[in-house]
Parts: sequence; structure tokens; C-alpha cells
Amino acid sequence: IIVRCFPRDENLDVMDMYLTNGGRAIPKFVVYDSEMKELAQWGARPAGAQAIMLAAKAEGDTVKEYWPKVVAWYQVNHPAETYREWEELFRRLPQ
Repeated sequence: IIVRCFPRDENLDVMDMYLTNGGRAIPKFVVYDSEMKELAQWGARPAGAQAIMLAAKAEGDTVKEYWPKVVAWYQVNHPAETYREWEELFRRLPQ
């Protein structure tokens, strides 16, 4: 396994290939094969946290209003939920 990390602000061209709802959200985790074909991606946050944010934004909540809900979710569910999602992602990869 080869792991490469790209600092967001120094690699905007890469970040722009993996926008989250139009924004440069981090972290973003992308899996490629040996020929640099994209196999999967994850990020920028677990599905549960993302659902809270999207619902709050749809209601018109501000970041100040919804962020405490997201933080509370992370306190209960992270890192277990993130690991579960990563495990599922890896299970779907070709052998």
C-alpha cells in the first residue's frame, strides 16, 4: 500500500477534483489502483455527521446553530462510525 497525503492549500487542483457539495472539505480519502484508476473515495465526514449538516442547512440553520449538533454526534459516534465506513469501503474494493 502506498499512502500519499496532499496538503489542501498546496494542492487546490487536486482538491477541486474532490469537492464535497461544492466545497473544499477535508479530510478526503481516495483509493487508487496501481495504474492510478480511482477505485473509491470517502469524506469529508461520516454519513451521520453529514446528514445532520445537510438537514440543518435545509432548515436554514447557521453554522453556529448546527455545529454543536455535529460535535455532539462526533462525541458519541467517532471514531467507530468512521472506521466502520472505511471497513465497508475496503470490503467493496476489487481483490
